[in-house]
Amino acid sequence: MSNPGLRTPGEPREGMRGLGDPPILESSHANGGLPGEGEGSKARIMAEAVRLFAKKGYEASSVREIVEAAGVTKPVLYYYFKNKEDLFRQIVAEAMRQFHDDLLGAMQRECASLGERLRAIQDIYAESARTKRDLVKFIHAVAFSDLYDEIFDFDAEWARLLEAIA
Repeated sequence: MSNPGLRTPGEPREGMRGLGDPPILESSHANGGLPGEGEGSKARIMAEAVRLFAKKGYEASSVREIVEAAGVTKPVLYYYFKNKEDLFRQIVAEAMRQFHDDLLGAMQRECASLGERLRAIQDIYAESARTKRDLVKFIHAVAFSDLYDEIFDFDAEWARLLEAIA
């Protein structure tokens, strides 16, 4: 899968994208780990949902709170998402897609050894945790809880990621 945002071999690490960098998951909230203000209502809805899910949890975050934080109405949310579960699913799918793309980019670079590949993966995780705190907190909370397996198949996603880096 081609992605113009991926680094090419020899490109500096400073610009490396991390988990959750896609513009659709950006927010202007300080310390949220999601810098900048995304374009459009869908981006704001997703960003505020991530912030609220990370802070309060998926179950405790209401659609009303999400739309108020995003500055939109419920009909706008329902234009982009069938329901809160669909919003959840799209956030997780987009974050995992970006993470997958970042891993593939790291593996496609000219890494001479397994150690260099593992270091590249570690760098992706570290940069994500540093710059995308809310998203990382949310993803880890749901990925390792087994409470949301019926919404998103994390086992299949992790297997796909491991296959990609092998």
